[in-house]
Amino acid sequence: MAIEESMEELHIYEGRQFKAFFGYSPAHTARLLQETGLKTRVLLMTLYFLKSYPREDVAAQLFQASRVHYRSGVRDGLAALVALKDRVVCRNAGL
Repeated sequence: MAIEESMEELHIYEGRQFKAFFGYSPAHTARLLQETGLKTRVLLMTLYFLKSYPREDVAAQLFQASRVHYRSGVRDGLAALVALKDRVVCRNAGL
């Protein structure tokens, strides 16, 4: 998926609101979508989990998913992000 296509999917949020909710800008999230190959919903569930660590039932309701789907989506998303560790370098690792 091209970054431009990912950005179009994420256009429903203003950049500032998006970052406050998920912890990343729409541009960085679009790049993660491209790098991981995850579905948008799965990546957003994962980023929300990492930022807020919500109760499973609350987060599942927020994403209009069953608890099982939310749990498996976050698990798959975490695995995909971990797989990036050898390819992605964090510029602010020391901060």
